[in-house]
Formats: sequence, C-alpha cells, structure tokens
Amino acid sequence: MSRTFAPKLGVAEDPVCGSGHCHLVPLWAHKLGKKDIVAYQTSKRGGTLVCT
Repeated sequence: MSRTFAPKLGVAEDPVCGSGHCHLVPLWAHKLGKKDIVAYQTSKRGGTLVCT
C-alpha cells in the first residue's frame, strides 16, 4: 500500500500515482524477488496498479 503527496505542486494527495510507483515497484520487486507486483494506493479515491 502507498500514498502520494506533492504539496509543492498543489497536490494534497493523488488518487493513484503511476509515476510514484515507477520508483517503488523496482525496489520492492528486487527485495521480494518478483517480476510482477500488484500495488494498492490507499488514498481517499484509491486504486490498484498491476506493475511489471
């Protein structure tokens, strides 16, 4: 689960941030030894991302 904030850009909380997961997924994929990860962003309007 993740949450994304960018207050300098006027984003209090993004509903689903694909660009944020471009940084998170490679890190966790390596740590977990996986190629595919399903991520859920836990913001108010959250969403699921399927990442490879």
